[in-house]
Amino acid sequence: MLDVVRLKIFAEVARTGSIARAAKELGYTPSAVSQQLSKLERQTGAVLATRTHRGVELTAEGRALLTHIDAILERLGAAEQAVRDVAQLRASEVRLGSFTSGALILLAPTVVTFKAAHPAVRLSLVEVEPPGGYDSVRTGELDLLLSHVYPGMTAPDPEGLVAEELFVDPLVAVLPEAWLTGEDREALPLEQLTKVPLISGGPGHANRLALERMLAGTGATPRIEFETRDYAVTLALVAAGAGATVMPSSVTVFTEQRGVRVRPLGVTEARRVLVVHRPMPSTTTAMSFRDALRQTSVALTKKLPFNL
Repeated sequence: MLDVVRLKIFAEVARTGSIARAAKELGYTPSAVSQQLSKLERQTGAVLATRTHRGVELTAEGRALLTHIDAILERLGAAEQAVRDVAQLRASEVRLGSFTSGALILLAPTVVTFKAAHPAVRLSLVEVEPPGGYDSVRTGELDLLLSHVYPGMTAPDPEGLVAEELFVDPLVAVLPEAWLTGEDREALPLEQLTKVPLISGGPGHANRLALERMLAGTGATPRIEFETRDYAVTLALVAAGAGATVMPSSVTVFTEQRGVRVRPLGVTEARRVLVVHRPMPSTTTAMSFRDALRQTSVALTKKLPFNL
């Protein structure tokens, strides 16, 4: 394949009619230009130019090659511009991934404030259930990933990535209002949850694993009668008197539901909410959104009914 740099040098020699003038225009030495021309001739297997007392004259082979060079260089210039355009587009676009409740409690309010300050930036979102999404960040499919780590679970290896903790989200008990008496700030004994029907995610779901882990110390088998990953559905079922649940405190703040009571637990357990991204300069658009997420997290923790 012909070398692009040599093609550019040959085109400049043809335009100026002189190796010396071409060298001056390109910032090379005449010797370097002459060497590159010789290498191009070896690549093509033809003499492309002859030296005369008037300068350089193209051969028939050289003129044939020259007819294609302008088109080649024009296409290369268009390709370079296309890359620059994509780079600029990426700089004005942030591709987000998030678990469902993270989109509710963090992304939605952050989008409001971020778009007010950066109306031209395009945002996109795909739902990603933890612990997934890390590879999508590595490959560039996502710029920022909201993820979580429940108690007793281990986050994926963030090799090559940056995983920052945004806030700690205490797990709380949520029960039908009619079931409880006493003060809401009074810790609920775990044994009380073993005596009532429970609502939680299916086997293997992070919420379910955390619930089973907490109740394991009581020696009783929890009665999971309703299985759902949707916290809005869970709260509706609690309000209907179908059962009690354990969920992150932040969800109870942003999903208003009458007919429920929220109580701290007799043990201190919490999920960690993380933002995961590739290492990148702080001036990038994605890092500006990351900063906005941090501000939203600070405001959120002030609203939590029970902090660690």
